[in-house]
Amino acid sequence: MGLLDLLPWRRKSAQTSMHAGAQTRSGGAHPFDALRSYVPNQVQVKVYKQMRDGIPVIGVGIQNLRRLIGVPKIKLPNTRRQKDWDNWAKSVKAGKVGKGFGTFVSSFVDALIQNGFSTAEIVPYRSRSDIYALLPISGENVVVKNTQDPTKLILAERQPMEPEPVPYPVQDWIVYTVYEAEPDNPYGKGLLTGLPFLADILLTIFYATGRNWERFGDLKYSLGFEFPQGTNPADAQKFVEQTQKSWADAMAKTRQGKVQDFFGTYVKVSVIGADAQQLDMQVPVRNILEQIVAKTGLPPFVFGFAWTARESMTKTQADILTSLIDDWREMTTPAIVQVVEWWLKFRGYPLDYEIEWNEVSLADIEGLANAELLNARAEGQRLQNIMLARDLEEQGYIEPAIVEQMIEARKKLPRGKSYKRMSSKDGESDLDPERLPQKERDTKRIDRIARTFETSTIRKLRVMRERLFSFMEDRAAPGKSFKMVDPEEIRSVVEEEIMSFIAEMTVSRGGQLSIYDVLLQQAALAGFEAAVEDLRREINPAASVSSVFDANAAYARTLRSEGMSRVVTKASEIREACIDIMERHAAVGDNPETWATSLQRELEDQLDGPRWYWRRLARSEAAMMFDCAAEEEYAAQSIEFVKWIISPDACPVCRQHANKIFPLHDSPRTVLDTHPHCRCRKMAVTVTTAEEAQRTGDLIYFDRAAADRKLMGREVNKVGSKTLEKEHCCTSCS
Repeated sequence: MGLLDLLPWRRKSAQTSMHAGAQTRSGGAHPFDALRSYVPNQVQVKVYKQMRDGIPVIGVGIQNLRRLIGVPKIKLPNTRRQKDWDNWAKSVKAGKVGKGFGTFVSSFVDALIQNGFSTAEIVPYRSRSDIYALLPISGENVVVKNTQDPTKLILAERQPMEPEPVPYPVQDWIVYTVYEAEPDNPYGKGLLTGLPFLADILLTIFYATGRNWERFGDLKYSLGFEFPQGTNPADAQKFVEQTQKSWADAMAKTRQGKVQDFFGTYVKVSVIGADAQQLDMQVPVRNILEQIVAKTGLPPFVFGFAWTARESMTKTQADILTSLIDDWREMTTPAIVQVVEWWLKFRGYPLDYEIEWNEVSLADIEGLANAELLNARAEGQRLQNIMLARDLEEQGYIEPAIVEQMIEARKKLPRGKSYKRMSSKDGESDLDPERLPQKERDTKRIDRIARTFETSTIRKLRVMRERLFSFMEDRAAPGKSFKMVDPEEIRSVVEEEIMSFIAEMTVSRGGQLSIYDVLLQQAALAGFEAAVEDLRREINPAASVSSVFDANAAYARTLRSEGMSRVVTKASEIREACIDIMERHAAVGDNPETWATSLQRELEDQLDGPRWYWRRLARSEAAMMFDCAAEEEYAAQSIEFVKWIISPDACPVCRQHANKIFPLHDSPRTVLDTHPHCRCRKMAVTVTTAEEAQRTGDLIYFDRAAADRKLMGREVNKVGSKTLEKEHCCTSCS
């Protein structure tokens, strides 16, 4: 040691110092990587999904807005149609696990709000008699292709192993709605458009904050050693190793929930990063959340934020929100219209309906209750005023016109927004008042023939049902074990009953006509007579029936073959339903008495529920045979031209032919070229009338061959992994 080493500051600097401990951590980022690849003005469905997953506030906003938009009520003018719609709306499949029309609308609106566009598919039954399911389509798989027509688009789907998107076979069955579409962006703009950049920043803040708290919750320590001067390095190293072992043992005990003190000489313990400054996240996070909330258009308290002392809406803010919800409803209405109209077409009903949305209200519960009370009092006062006015009118103190004005004013009170699609009542120019009465008489003839077919069919089905009940009751008799019932025996019995039903419906034997042949014969005779009545009134008063029904005629054989095919298809559905009920109970070992009870209940649903199917089939088949027979009689009477006569509530498919003149064999065929339940018909005109129509442009040639090619077309539409074969039953449905 030199002389200078005796100085105090010199001695301090000469002390031996040793340190132990280190902290390493890997870099990282939040797990929502799609936000970092965001590209503006492109379809970003994956980005929007990750935004909802990463920022729960966004999901809350979309859910609340969807609930405020709601589900509309569909009102039909006929009680039976309304009941059919209500039953269908409750039971229709909506996707893989959903059920009900309301579930479908909510899912459709949710995707529309999130992505700016929403897509779904209408899946009908093979028989084209109803809608089987409404399937939402993932926005990630939908591709919009442009066409040469600037007003039309082609919707396609990305499929595995396909280099290019595959267009959907039946575009009319694809429901596609866009919010705020642009010429160069057919995918529209959703609620989250413009927010991915802010969402990425917000998630980065949350992720970094979490990492900081993770560090604070799992502290990293640094052990510093300061030995006195002259300490042997070997002894110091040994001391450090012993201290590290004691520290490790103390930390291990701590992790096990035990307490162990640590004593050390020449040791200084410090927390790594304890002096670091914590960044304030409240201001930037609130600024970003304010941008997100403003984009949704909803007030902050809907998200649970209390940014002001009194969180409520002014009347102006409520009006703005109401207009926003009305805007979304207007964008959603075309999709609902498409579904409702296809349901009506498949059922054979006229396009007569009303879509009614509930009134939008975000008022407080107390304020809403007070408003309803005031409205009820005002309504009661208005009714009292009208009653008083009626009394004064009867006593001569007030003029009747004043009373009518009061009643009309009450009718004009706002009842909420609605979308109406009613049958055309103002197209009186499309009607032929001279021939309309006979057309209505012909419609009643067809209805009577159809009711006979329907009644006979239902009677046969009930007989079949009673036989199945008797079979089950016999197996459930005392002394017989339910284990003795063989499912194969049940299948054999059901198969025998179904074959007997099909035979009675379609097979004529021993001079006894089948139920279906009776329908065709009666409709043909009615068609002959109606054609002659028309000729007597318009052209030849001495005309008489010259045609005879021939079951071997080409048109009769064709109608009989196609109609029988529909009967067999429906009978097969009933057979499968019966077998499914029985085998399902047999698999779990239920008593046959339970089988009979369940069979009775579910078969009643099979018979009473789709009764409209047999009515629809009977009316359509009878109308087609009636039309063919009338056409044959016209040809036998040397009639060359006919006129298309429509009903007052005719659909657009038929109304486009109203009062048009056609060559007899180049004219539309009822039902076959129109739609089921069609009540329009053709009536004879003279050659002079046809020549006049040619001069005015009302003589039209209808291409039956093209219609037949379209009718016979079969299209396959893939729904997930399931392939449904879709065939057209009429041009209205194709």
